[in-house]
Amino acid sequence: MRFIFFFLLLLLGLTHPTPIEVGSSRVSNSFIFEQMGDGQDRCCNSGCMVRIRPGQGELVARVKNESHALSVYFLENSAVLSTDSIEKIKTFVTGSPTPPELSIVGYTDGCGTWSHNKDLSIRRAVAVKKQVAKIKPGLKVTVQGAGEVSHGHSARNRKVHLTNSRNIVLYEPPPKIKADFYLLDASGSMQGTKFEVYRRAIIYHRPAGSQVYIATTKCVTTMKSFSSVSPNGGTEIWYAYWSILDKMLPGQTLVVISDFDSKYPLTSREKSMIQEKVRQKRVTVRAISI
Repeated sequence: MRFIFFFLLLLLGLTHPTPIEVGSSRVSNSFIFEQMGDGQDRCCNSGCMVRIRPGQGELVARVKNESHALSVYFLENSAVLSTDSIEKIKTFVTGSPTPPELSIVGYTDGCGTWSHNKDLSIRRAVAVKKQVAKIKPGLKVTVQGAGEVSHGHSARNRKVHLTNSRNIVLYEPPPKIKADFYLLDASGSMQGTKFEVYRRAIIYHRPAGSQVYIATTKCVTTMKSFSSVSPNGGTEIWYAYWSILDKMLPGQTLVVISDFDSKYPLTSREKSMIQEKVRQKRVTVRAISI
């Protein structure tokens, strides 16, 4: 983690993503950080980045009115219903009036990889569905394993919502960001909600043919599933940004997403080198600071 947000504002205008001007200056292909040396020395993958496989996007399920829903809670990393939870489900399902259709939405906390948490949320929802079938066979039940993202170890987010299906809304995961190339910071400071929100948004909204990369100092296999990526390691977003420009053609767009949790500022030379390379490539760069 090397650079500070102030210099990022000067370079890209992050508070409001804007196109970078086109020019014709030439620039060296090497990018040597003056204070710390070559950024590549701190990274396993070439360019401090790796292309990943995005997967299939999904809508997000949200309960409109939680006061009309039953919340059933689970132990950490568990999909086993407690005796108390089973009794609560029975009371809810047999209550009057009986809803014509139930929806079950599974959640997890923000710990672990997205693929693990998604699987766990579905297993929790299925456990509740099986219990409903025992209590009231034939009742129509829909299972959703795409509950909203939560952060860190949180007992209140290890749950399942059971509610009338009319109390559920499905929506496109925000923000709606479209580009030819995506570069998402996968350093340790990005763990939790901020990484998952943008991972989900990229997967859902990205255009066909777009390419998704993560910036990382760790060893990550090319075309690894996006859902199995867990942020860790140091921040080398600037070196990855420099490197990904080599893959772009004139007229293409790049979105850079990071918290830019940096320890050292860019020198004026480094800042100028990046600006000149963007102009030379004739591309549009936008950035989102989390």
